[in-house]
Amino acid sequence: MKWLQISIACAREQIHHIEEVLFFYGAESVDISDLEFNPIYENQVGEIIFWDSCRIKAIFNPKINIYQLKKSLKNLCSNIDQNFFEDRDWIEEFNKNLKSSFLGKRLYVCPSNCNKFIGIGVKTLKLDPGLAFGSGTHDTTTLCLNFIDKFSFEEKTTIDYGCGSGILAIAMALLGAKEVHAIDIDKIALDVTEFNSRNNKCIDKIKTDYAIKDDIAADLIIANILLDTLINSKEIFFKSLKNNGVLVLTGILRSQLEAIYKHYLDKFKLNNIFYEHEWCLIELIKT
Repeated sequence: MKWLQISIACAREQIHHIEEVLFFYGAESVDISDLEFNPIYENQVGEIIFWDSCRIKAIFNPKINIYQLKKSLKNLCSNIDQNFFEDRDWIEEFNKNLKSSFLGKRLYVCPSNCNKFIGIGVKTLKLDPGLAFGSGTHDTTTLCLNFIDKFSFEEKTTIDYGCGSGILAIAMALLGAKEVHAIDIDKIALDVTEFNSRNNKCIDKIKTDYAIKDDIAADLIIANILLDTLINSKEIFFKSLKNNGVLVLTGILRSQLEAIYKHYLDKFKLNNIFYEHEWCLIELIKT
């Protein structure tokens, strides 16, 4: 089946109105990006930076009355492009371009159809793109996986806070953690984590939940989430860690470091900090 895609350049103030028109005419999906294709980052606590000039892409059934749609958008934008494309298996297309890669010396991340022998002592972590966040390609996930690669997990209890696809929880389980608690508020994320855990044959070590249980005493907590949630979760992390336990925070931009220091260093000691482009990973110790 062929699909129709339209692309619209507009000002920030027009986004909401254009979206309403697109969905009224039956848009299957709507995607908003900067004209320069820059991402949106959370800046300071509670603040989101939006672009002044945006590009909106929408996909429609080709039977849509494109003339009437353009007429309805006439007063909202000046430039509308359109093109047709054939439907395809998007997961298969993604997998064709997904590159397997080493993360450190002990982890090899690859699609689930990868069956080659990598080497003695190397754990293969199989993961496909899906509905939950986290495929190993984002800078913050890379920072976490490189940290995990160097950490000693023998007889350790760990927490993956904001588990997404479960990639970090699975990595910790594969590298020897005794027990991993994968926490997320999204049921889809928990379901995907359980599916991926089974696929990596470590479901017996991983327990999923919506919140950290009161009786958990962890040796390591990894939280790869946004700044607001990190700020609001300090007391939970402190309570759930053993004395001298390790807390790893990421999802933090360099410009947000001061907010983390100000909030966390009364109860935690800064042990290390790692950078990947504009992103940071902070290693703290419970004092």
